[in-house]
Amino acid sequence: IKFKSRRCRRLQSAAMAALRGAMACSNFAPTALCRAASHSRCGVRKCAGTPKPGIMSRFCPTYFVHFGNAVMLVGLTQTDMLNLRCMMVVASTCGISYNLLQPKPLIAPAIWGLAFLTTHFFMIMMLLRERQGLELDPEELEVYEGAFLKHGFTRQQFVDILTEVRPKWSTFSAGCFLKKRGDEMDDIHYLFEGKVDNLSATDDLMHTASPGKGGWLGEFFDPNQAADYWDRPHPTCFSSRCASERCRSVAFPRRALHETLTSNPRLKEAATRAAVKMCGESCTIRFETCARPRTSP
Repeated sequence: IKFKSRRCRRLQSAAMAALRGAMACSNFAPTALCRAASHSRCGVRKCAGTPKPGIMSRFCPTYFVHFGNAVMLVGLTQTDMLNLRCMMVVASTCGISYNLLQPKPLIAPAIWGLAFLTTHFFMIMMLLRERQGLELDPEELEVYEGAFLKHGFTRQQFVDILTEVRPKWSTFSAGCFLKKRGDEMDDIHYLFEGKVDNLSATDDLMHTASPGKGGWLGEFFDPNQAADYWDRPHPTCFSSRCASERCRSVAFPRRALHETLTSNPRLKEAATRAAVKMCGESCTIRFETCARPRTSP
């Protein structure tokens, strides 16, 4: 459009120069630049969408990408899962911000980022729940510190095991049998006070158990247990007798304990680690193994 008036031509040239400069700026959408009333005298459309100088006019959304990826790299070096999850929350938040601050907001990536953010928050809540301070009575605390803590079980996991399995707490006097040879092996005892003698079929001393490393009177967990294990009988192969003035133990139902440990991947990992360590320390007693008499060919 050409105007006869020299003043209108100057206004037209200035408006076109402003339009080209604004469209060259990548921080603002071209569609939002020219929306204004026309000039009263020569009909030149003024550009009313030119941004005012401020913080956002000088901020580049790409900074969110750099900062988020830097935080993610630092998080991958963390050994503490809680620290890793917190840093992943920061990284996901930066990714969502970058997607929403584009000239045309990227909704789909932002929704996926929100899904990841929700998952991280859920896992953080689970980790905090496991780490919260739980009150244990003296007996429970003694069993937890002697049999579970050193293998990586948290207090919350130990409380969950007690709630699901419901073990029996027992006290035996000298000479009393915790288990007799031939009894069905329904429970596994953990000895936290006193000493217990494990006797063979001829009442010979095989092994003396004491609290600590040898406190479990049997196999705590078998990660390679057969699928039909519980369909077969499992008699106790030897007797366990209290050899001190008083013996105190907690008996865990074996099947309920095994099902509880395998139902949670974190519990199963800690139980497998405990089983391997216990086998390395003392694998002299296994309740499943009964001596078979030799037969001549």
